[in-house]
Amino acid sequence: VDNGATRAITQFFFDNDLYERYVERARRAGIYIPIVPGILPIHNFTQVGNFSARCGTLVPAWLAERFDGL
Repeated sequence: VDNGATRAITQFFFDNDLYERYVERARRAGIYIPIVPGILPIHNFTQVGNFSARCGTLVPAWLAERFDGL
Protein backbone atom coordinates (compact mmCIF):
# COMPACT_ATOMS: atom_id res chain seq x y z
CA VAL A 1 0.00 0.00 0.00
CA ASP A 2 2.84 2.37 0.83
CA ASN A 3 4.21 1.76 -2.67
CA GLY A 4 0.90 2.32 -4.47
CA ALA A 5 -1.05 -0.93 -4.25
CA THR A 6 -4.74 -0.34 -4.90
CA ARG A 7 -5.98 -3.80 -3.89
CA ALA A 8 -4.75 -7.05 -2.35
CA ILE A 9 -5.59 -10.72 -2.85
CA THR A 10 -5.21 -13.15 0.03
CA GLN A 11 -3.90 -16.68 -0.01
CA PHE A 12 -6.72 -19.19 -0.40
CA PHE A 13 -8.45 -20.22 2.80
CA PHE A 14 -11.34 -22.30 4.06
CA ASP A 15 -12.19 -20.37 7.24
CA ASN A 16 -14.13 -17.16 6.64
CA ASP A 17 -13.60 -16.06 10.25
CA LEU A 18 -9.85 -15.88 9.64
CA TYR A 19 -10.41 -13.70 6.58
CA GLU A 20 -12.75 -11.37 8.47
CA ARG A 21 -10.24 -11.02 11.32
CA TYR A 22 -7.47 -10.32 8.81
CA VAL A 23 -9.49 -7.56 7.14
CA GLU A 24 -10.37 -6.08 10.55
CA ARG A 25 -6.67 -5.99 11.51
CA ALA A 26 -5.81 -4.35 8.20
CA ARG A 27 -8.48 -1.69 8.73
CA ARG A 28 -7.23 -0.99 12.27
CA ALA A 29 -3.75 -0.56 10.77
CA GLY A 30 -5.11 2.07 8.37
CA ILE A 31 -5.28 -0.13 5.26
CA TYR A 32 -8.49 0.59 3.38
CA ILE A 33 -7.87 -0.90 -0.05
CA PRO A 34 -10.11 -3.79 -1.19
CA ILE A 35 -8.84 -7.12 0.15
CA VAL A 36 -10.12 -9.84 -2.16
CA PRO A 37 -10.41 -13.40 -0.82
CA GLY A 38 -8.16 -15.85 -2.65
CA ILE A 39 -9.90 -18.90 -4.07
CA LEU A 40 -8.69 -22.35 -5.02
CA PRO A 41 -10.96 -24.37 -7.30
CA ILE A 42 -11.11 -27.98 -6.19
CA HIS A 43 -10.50 -30.41 -9.05
CA ASN A 44 -8.61 -33.03 -7.06
CA PHE A 45 -9.21 -33.08 -3.32
CA THR A 46 -6.05 -35.04 -2.52
CA GLN A 47 -3.95 -32.40 -4.27
CA VAL A 48 -5.80 -29.63 -2.42
CA GLY A 49 -5.03 -31.34 0.88
CA ASN A 50 -1.34 -31.69 -0.01
CA PHE A 51 -1.10 -28.09 -1.23
CA SER A 52 -2.90 -26.85 1.88
CA ALA A 53 -0.44 -28.66 4.12
CA ARG A 54 2.52 -27.10 2.29
CA CYS A 55 0.94 -23.64 2.66
CA GLY A 56 0.13 -24.10 6.33
CA THR A 57 -3.62 -23.98 5.69
CA LEU A 58 -5.95 -26.48 7.31
CA VAL A 59 -8.76 -28.19 5.41
CA PRO A 60 -11.72 -28.24 7.78
CA ALA A 61 -13.22 -31.62 8.66
CA TRP A 62 -16.64 -30.66 7.28
CA LEU A 63 -15.09 -30.04 3.84
CA ALA A 64 -12.98 -33.21 3.88
CA GLU A 65 -16.10 -35.21 4.76
CA ARG A 66 -17.94 -33.81 1.73
CA PHE A 67 -15.20 -35.18 -0.54
CA ASP A 68 -14.80 -38.49 1.29
CA GLY A 69 -15.13 -41.37 -1.16
CA LEU A 70 -14.92 -39.29 -4.34
